[in-house]
Amino acid sequence: MPEAMLEADTDAPTFTEEQLAAIERREGDLLLDAGAGSGKTSVLVERFVRSVLEDGLEVGEILTITFTEKAARELRERIAKSLHADLEGAWISTIHGFCARLLRTYAVEADVDPAFQVLNELPQARLRRAAFASASASFR
Repeated sequence: MPEAMLEADTDAPTFTEEQLAAIERREGDLLLDAGAGSGKTSVLVERFVRSVLEDGLEVGEILTITFTEKAARELRERIAKSLHADLEGAWISTIHGFCARLLRTYAVEADVDPAFQVLNELPQARLRRAAFASASASFR
């Protein structure tokens, strides 16, 4: 088990019954869906930290996916601070980041160039418009 220790945190959140149920649940996967400001990040941080400290998991054995890069960064920072540990190898990312990492790891099996890049919004929009224009032209 990792040597990291949790210190008493006077700013530690107080969790609702529903949040505690999500934190303490250990069977199967967990999908946490709630509105902005509802404590999702705090719940995910606590769940991750307990999985390492109480369940003996390594950081690379836990998959945590968020919607935005900002949320993934915040999660990584808060977990690293709580565990006093480097999170090298941790699977904390967006769905795009997770899929990209998986495809790069198994590039040969997936038959993709491991140097591929995930499109950002601008090139993605251009390609979508071009594809739509091309498809529309065939219906004229």
